[in-house]
This record gives sequence, C-alpha cells and structure tokens, in this order.
Amino acid sequence: MGDQSESGRYSIFTRRRMLSGAAAIAFSTAIGSTLKTSTASPSIPVSCLTGYNDAWKYWVENGLGHSVVASHVAASSSDVLRQNFQWQWHHPCENANDFEELQRLVDLVANLAVQTDTKILPCITTVPVWARSASGGILPQFLDYFGQYVAEIARRLSRWRDEHGILHNVLAGIEIGNEPNFFQLPSAGNTVPPANNHPCNVAPLPNQYFNPWCMSYEDHADLVTYAYSWIEEYKNYNYVSPDTRIIAGGLFATWTEDYTIYGKRFRNGLNGSDHQSQRLNWCEYLYLFESAVCAEYDVGIHPYYLGPYSGNPQSLANKIANSILAIVDQALYISSKDIWITETGATSKFPVEQQRQSTALQMISNGMNSRPRCKSLLVHSLFSGEGPDSPYHQFGVIGVAGNPLLPFPKPAFSALATNWSN
Repeated sequence: MGDQSESGRYSIFTRRRMLSGAAAIAFSTAIGSTLKTSTASPSIPVSCLTGYNDAWKYWVENGLGHSVVASHVAASSSDVLRQNFQWQWHHPCENANDFEELQRLVDLVANLAVQTDTKILPCITTVPVWARSASGGILPQFLDYFGQYVAEIARRLSRWRDEHGILHNVLAGIEIGNEPNFFQLPSAGNTVPPANNHPCNVAPLPNQYFNPWCMSYEDHADLVTYAYSWIEEYKNYNYVSPDTRIIAGGLFATWTEDYTIYGKRFRNGLNGSDHQSQRLNWCEYLYLFESAVCAEYDVGIHPYYLGPYSGNPQSLANKIANSILAIVDQALYISSKDIWITETGATSKFPVEQQRQSTALQMISNGMNSRPRCKSLLVHSLFSGEGPDSPYHQFGVIGVAGNPLLPFPKPAFSALATNWSN
C-alpha cells in the first residue's frame, strides 16, 4: 500500500459523482409515499444473521465476567456480536500505535466468539483529535493510517489463534462508522472541535451537540473507500478472509412525530422551540453517500422508534414494529446494496413494559423474512445496565439492575432465542 503517494491515493479514492442537494431532497420526498409496513407471521424464523450490539468489553471485565456473559450469549442463539473499536483508543497520537491494547480487545471478543459459536462485527469509530479534519472526517495525509487500522482489526479477527494455536475466523464483516449523520449531547470526555464549519456545529446551538463520529457524507465515503482498499490489499496476501465485507456504517435512520432527526426541523430540548437546521436528513445522506463512495460495501442502518410512548400497550408495540420496518423499507428503496441492521430495539421502560418489548421485537424479527436484502438484525442490547427508574433506554432483554451476579431474562430474551434457533 505504500507504493503510491498520499496525494495520488487521495485523488484516486475521493472522486465524486455528485448529485445536487435539490435532487436528493426531491428523491427522498418522492419515496415517502411508497413505504411498506407489512410483517411476516410470528411463526416464521428469521433467515438473516442475528445477534446483539452491546458493551462486551465492559460486561466481561467490569460487570458480569466472562463466564456469565458467555452463558447468556450462548443461550441467546446469536450469530453476531457487534463490538465498538475506537480508533482513538489504539492510536492516541500520530507516532504511537497501541497495538498491544488492540490485541487485548481482539483476544477478549474473539474468545467470547469462539466459546459461544458466534462472529464479531467490529464497528470502527472515533477519529483521534490529531487526525480529524475541520469537516469532521480525517485529514488527507492520515487516511492510510485509518485504512491500516481497519485492516489490522480485520486481520486479527479473521486469523485469530486460540491458546492452543488453533486458527479461527471470527470476523462477520467490518463496519465503518457509527451514526455519522447524527449529533448528540456531549458526554463526559468529549469536546467540540474548534472549527466553526464542523458539521456537528451546524445546529442552532453549536456547542450543545456533538458526536465524535459526526461527519459529512463525502468524508464518510472517503473512509469506506480507504478501508476497502486496505482490506482488498490484505486479501491479496491472505491476511483476511476473502469474503470479508465492508458495511458503511450505522446511519441513525429514525424519525419521530415530535421532530425530524438530522433534518430541516430540530427541537431544542432546552426550551422546546423549533429551529431551522441545514443538516441533511438520513435519506438525503444515504442517497448522496452512495453517489460519492468508490468501493464495494453494504449499508448499515439503526432504525429506532423514539416516541411518543403513549396509548394502548399492544397498539404501541405494533406501532413500534411497523415504524421500524417502514424505515428498513425506505433504506431498501433508496439503496440497491444489502442492508445490515446493526442496531435496533424497543425499550421496556415507558408504557412499553417487558411483554410489549417482546412483542415489538418479535414482529421486527419476523418482518425480516420478507426482506431478503437485510443481512443482519442486531438488537440493542443483550444486557440492561440502567436501574429500574431510568428515564429512558432499558433496551436490554436481560436485566442486571441490582445484583449484577443475578441477571434475569425478560420475555423478549427467550422469545428471540427461540425464534432465532429455528
């Protein structure tokens, strides 16, 4: 990969087949009336890869421990476990790779995968501050650093050896990005980049919202293209499995009745007033992204239902499932690529108590049978770490509030496990 100059590689892998913003808006508006919300019979098992997105490193090292986590993963009938790999963890400064720490994380999740007969879907996130451009992506001179990081993760999971020296391929694919089209309230340790034109600073209150992976579709396209080029090079040397897939990553593909996510309207949350934003909605983002990327890839989406959580619980479970399946259908309409649902879920908080959560998730799961281009359904999440009075979330299908050594399955856990094992 080092034979080409940085500038040469950058010119090759960042060509644009640009479409006008007006055309994208017209396109996303036109498809709004075409959505299908039908669901399959609950007796039909899903045929795509199934599993969970969760903080496996946390639960193994700080919460439940390896044996307890492994026993519940095994009982879940999962195929895939999604694990976050933050680039900033393993490349803290330009001249310092911490590949020893990377290998520790690989060993942890690979051991879990081998013991539970699952695969790992690494999700690559968080550009280090030293490599981040003003637009939220990566400075051109550091794009190969990113490509190498992605390829190293793929190599270590695709050619992992256990303590007995036995070779295992525990790689399900590799996802580039986590909700790059979404901004959020800053969390502890996150700081807003100083550049005024950073896409996370387009909101009316620029310092209130920041996602460390938020970036333009052009920047996201560059990362997918560079990841693909490095993975292809590693395939040439048999460093990674020849069927390794790139998933372009995890768009926050959600709307609500209260506000439009990453769209033209934005509800402040501080005083409830509406503001105008110049952000693309997720349909526009995906449409323009596909016009800009120069690589083979699948598409990741994160469909959720965000409210309002009111009304009859059974009707609400139906509404949650049909809304999420409608989002999936919209992604399938926009894109000709295979779709990986790398996060979705239903909370057991609000009027959606545990049985309603189970009903909604089963409907979503069964709905995948009529959508053959959906290649995965990863529920968020296996474990619920929040207390019983948490104002939101409770997405996990196993509760661990109180004594972490006594996790208890919710109805959704056994329902999904039975469905997925058929």
